[in-house]
Amino acid sequence: MSWSTRCFYGPLHEVADPLVLRRVMMRFWSPFCRGLVGPDLHTYDFKKVFDSIRTSDSDFTCQVNGRVGNARLIEDFFLFVLCGFDFVDVKLEKSSTADVASDPCNFRGTYTLAHTRPFLGWIPPRAAHSLGTAATDNKPDVCKDKNVDASGSAEQTSEEKLMISSTRLSVERQTRLLKVSFSARMEGSESGISHIILRSPVIDVIMGSHDCPATLQSCLKK
Repeated sequence: MSWSTRCFYGPLHEVADPLVLRRVMMRFWSPFCRGLVGPDLHTYDFKKVFDSIRTSDSDFTCQVNGRVGNARLIEDFFLFVLCGFDFVDVKLEKSSTADVASDPCNFRGTYTLAHTRPFLGWIPPRAAHSLGTAATDNKPDVCKDKNVDASGSAEQTSEEKLMISSTRLSVERQTRLLKVSFSARMEGSESGISHIILRSPVIDVIMGSHDCPATLQSCLKK
């Protein structure tokens, strides 16, 4: 009877379970799934959540759209986004079995932004309702609770449902919405993520909006 052995090589950090990594990725985006709005990143408790899923500053590194840095680089990315926009939803794509088997560290998804504040001279359209209402009407996949009982909705009349639909349509028409894709790669373990690569063409999406002023486009290109 003969025995054969196979060697597996991986990063120095303990490799996390794919489901664990997915939960960490969801937690990374969770501060922007609570219906909170405003340009202050502290409002979202992002730093608190981010610090809870990563290793210490001396061990953590990241890349954001090709730029290399530390945790501050991730925070600066969201500060830029929140200058004129609020998060409406975040959707994390489901990975196929083949993708998980080949590399469980990679993730893709999209997030939707609403232009609610002037952004480098770009004035948002007027909205009849606050974004806070719009955000909670569209529960993001990242923080969707499958245990919520929605039986009360069956008691709504057809007229009430029509009014709700009309209200949501009005908000969508009067609020500039931008859908942005993202890809992310995380390395580390359940005890802490040591490296994140985040790519998101948010600047290209902003510049591609039909009414984005030429002066703003020129500024963003730099």
